[in-house]
Amino acid sequence: MKYILILWCVFSFIACSPDNKTSLEPLKKIDIDNIPYLMYDNQIDLAYEIIAKGKVAALEVGDTMYYYNRINDNQIESKLRSIMCCSFMNTYDSLGFLSNYEMFTDYVENYTYKRIRVEDTIFESSLESSKKTKYLIKDERIIEEVRFIENDSNAIKHIRYIYNDEDRLEKVFTTIKKGYNNEFIHDKELKVYTYVNDSILFCSDFYQIRDIDTICRETIKYNNIGFPKEKRILFREDTLKTYFVMIKD
Repeated sequence: MKYILILWCVFSFIACSPDNKTSLEPLKKIDIDNIPYLMYDNQIDLAYEIIAKGKVAALEVGDTMYYYNRINDNQIESKLRSIMCCSFMNTYDSLGFLSNYEMFTDYVENYTYKRIRVEDTIFESSLESSKKTKYLIKDERIIEEVRFIENDSNAIKHIRYIYNDEDRLEKVFTTIKKGYNNEFIHDKELKVYTYVNDSILFCSDFYQIRDIDTICRETIKYNNIGFPKEKRILFREDTLKTYFVMIKD
């Protein structure tokens, strides 16, 4: 009888313990301003980013700078209308996590992601890249993200996440230490999220690029389902303003 009681206690402990040590859900908390993810999550069919003030390359007021298209239930295409003619394809798995990313320029880059959670750390990697990402978790929230190159102990990007008393993302501090050509840089970025009510928020982005004199400020206003509706970018003395058009079924 004693052994049966012990087995019952062990089984009860396992059955009643929260199954959060393998969950990837904390990753979704840091995706609140990721447009392809927001389109996937809200099943939005089309979205356009249109210039309302300023100029980008050959694009002027009234031109569409970006458009986003839902190809099917789990694929979102985004395209930048410029001389670069870049387009991107985001594919999400059945749980809503990015499983594949393709970038189309002069050639195609394809990345398939694998994630595994070990206790309070999520490891993310891609077979097609030597870059790896490690997420640190506390209270089921991502509090730190470190990106690095395999077999290199130096981080190329370090991100810290701060949450408010209502468990909402409040600030994101980013430091980039290495650029695309492996040159040493020290760019910094601060994102500040301001919540007006339960559904509308503002995101202010402050960039320090290469030197203290180059500072960019980006402010995004979201609608009541958490999708962008207006963006303002202040770069030195120039201001770019865009607005978003969203189409659902």
